[in-house]
Amino acid sequence: SLEIPLEFNKDKVTTNQESLNEYDENILKNLSILLVEDNPINTLIAAELLKKKKIIVDTASNGLEAIKKIHDHTYDVILMDIQMPDMDGITATKIIRQELKIQTPIIAMTANAFAEDVRNALDAGMDAHVAKPIDVRDVCRLLAKFIKGQ
Repeated sequence: SLEIPLEFNKDKVTTNQESLNEYDENILKNLSILLVEDNPINTLIAAELLKKKKIIVDTASNGLEAIKKIHDHTYDVILMDIQMPDMDGITATKIIRQELKIQTPIIAMTANAFAEDVRNALDAGMDAHVAKPIDVRDVCRLLAKFIKGQ
């Protein structure tokens, strides 16, 4: 028989089976996340999906509320919407990084996935970016990478 060696990048392999998600779901258990999102329906859906993964979810509806919560609690990761009333995610991130000197990973969530928006988020001090509507599997893979990186 003829054997042909095949190389593939496992990160590019996609599957419909949730069990082959490239990370151990146990790594997300009891992870503490602050979900900052102004749309109550988006907040509810995202929080429920994350809670199904045994993630502890706290919520804030804008950047001001997020900063208050970060003063009182320590989170493993912050999921930050960009466009919000009262204080947007970019401004909140700059305050978290520059004034509070907190280095908790911040993942930007935005409907605008244009290169300029991503660059603005990263320049403000965010660590990664996910497009909305968020795919919870993508978010969980990203969370797992941050946890492994710590």
